[in-house]
Amino acid sequence: MKVLFDFNFYFQSWIHGDQKSFKILFDYLMPKFMALAFNVTRSKETAEEITMNTFLQIWQMRDRYTHVEAPDHYFFGILRQQIAAYLRKKKIHTEELMEVHYRDVSDHDNVISVKEVKECYQVALDTLTEQQRKVFQMSREQYLTNKEIAEILNISVHTVNNHIKAAIKVMKAHFYNYPDIAMCLAIFYMLGSLL
Repeated sequence: MKVLFDFNFYFQSWIHGDQKSFKILFDYLMPKFMALAFNVTRSKETAEEITMNTFLQIWQMRDRYTHVEAPDHYFFGILRQQIAAYLRKKKIHTEELMEVHYRDVSDHDNVISVKEVKECYQVALDTLTEQQRKVFQMSREQYLTNKEIAEILNISVHTVNNHIKAAIKVMKAHFYNYPDIAMCLAIFYMLGSLL
């Protein structure tokens, strides 16, 4: 069985002066960062820019990481901040192109809170089987690859794929009657706000 990537080992080596370990972390995180950024922006160039800005910030803040207990999650948090900054900037640049009376249509009664989105998401998760839920969360919340999940759970990659497909089908069906919450959930989900 293939040995899983020891993120903490390379992280500790890097903050204690081993620059080669940063290159190893970079190579490991780069495709994951790119995939997540691309899922939000749908632009390879923008995803690359966001990813490189994330790595730059990670590098510049290296002296602050001594007491970070979950550096991989911390680094994904930096990526989410970069994505959020991009979305805010994009909103400012495109706001003038939106119809002015859009704001008139929305009212306070239709505002969806983060709490509602999280609750709805949790209810949807609870409709999954235990194995589907476990695989789905490992994939979408911990950013593990299907191969990594298969190795951890000692199941085949094909089984992992089937669990994820089944989970997505159930989740879509659950949110079919809640399009507004589904849209909010998609945004929160891509930015990791439900973690």
